[in-house]
Amino acid sequence: MAADRQVSGALAGALARNREKLNAQYGHFTRILRKNVDPEELSIQLMVNVAPVAEAVEAVDPARVDKAVEDLFGVSMELLSAGYIGARARHKWPEKVFLDLLPAAARLLAAHPRLVAASMANAVIAMESEPAARVGDWVDGMKSAAGVAETVRDYLDAGMVLSWRCGMAHFRRGALELMETMPERLLLSIFSGAEPAAITSRAALLEAFSTPWPQEAEMGEKENRKPVAVAGGFTGFDGPFTQPPVVFLEDGAIAAGDGVNTFSLFADRFGAVVKRRPTGPYPSKIPAQDKDTEKYVMSASPPLRAVRSVAKSWAWDGATLAVTLSVSHKIFLFPLGRS
Repeated sequence: MAADRQVSGALAGALARNREKLNAQYGHFTRILRKNVDPEELSIQLMVNVAPVAEAVEAVDPARVDKAVEDLFGVSMELLSAGYIGARARHKWPEKVFLDLLPAAARLLAAHPRLVAASMANAVIAMESEPAARVGDWVDGMKSAAGVAETVRDYLDAGMVLSWRCGMAHFRRGALELMETMPERLLLSIFSGAEPAAITSRAALLEAFSTPWPQEAEMGEKENRKPVAVAGGFTGFDGPFTQPPVVFLEDGAIAAGDGVNTFSLFADRFGAVVKRRPTGPYPSKIPAQDKDTEKYVMSASPPLRAVRSVAKSWAWDGATLAVTLSVSHKIFLFPLGRS
């Protein structure tokens, strides 16, 4: 294991004190588990990305530096072997977690190094796979939350809620549940600068986000007919659908299908996400629209009336209207509440 280049400071001390243990960890990972980790790339990862974290931990709790370096050593090997960091990595955010986020969260990382580091890396990896996610905003928000969260548990909960705010619409239900119990000061810091502005209490925040779309976004006869969000896309351009999808209502929620796979649609003011269901057959028959629902939606929705003749399908769950066209792999979304 070639981690003996020119190193200094907190990292150098930790490597020197734990050389035998770290070499054994590297040997177990590469020879016993048969994971491929280039020693030169591991050395670079330690010197460039782990060293600043070690310095930050030393500044807040010198007694925890060795444990932090040991755990970050292991996390680094896992990320390198999976191709998430290193010269050939196709992801940019895992390395930025080490450089930008973990030093800011040093107080919390010192308490549980592996848990915090792995959770932050996993979060940005997941967000990079979602076109609607705003990973940079999430990292900036987590840097701020690190100064407010009192415990690691609160910090990880903040990460979940902030992921929802940054475009991961499928986290909406879980985020709202966490918002009911997490420390109010931390909660308000997560939504600082978000609409609606000037909210100063948990109750007001929960009330504001009780519906997927803000009231002012609701459609009216004089409103423009542009969608507030677009989801999906063609598989040839990293989208989920092999052919133009059909949307339909299933158990009160909007689903989509492309003839092969079935998907769940999640959408609100923060983003729109399509998630393929891992199991289950494609429905043999797409559920038909309820006549009363169709009558209401047609009367209340100028956009749907405008494209009805060319629409491939539409579905409405009481808050969101989803429309697809036979010439597009995308799902067009409009706010539409119940009157």
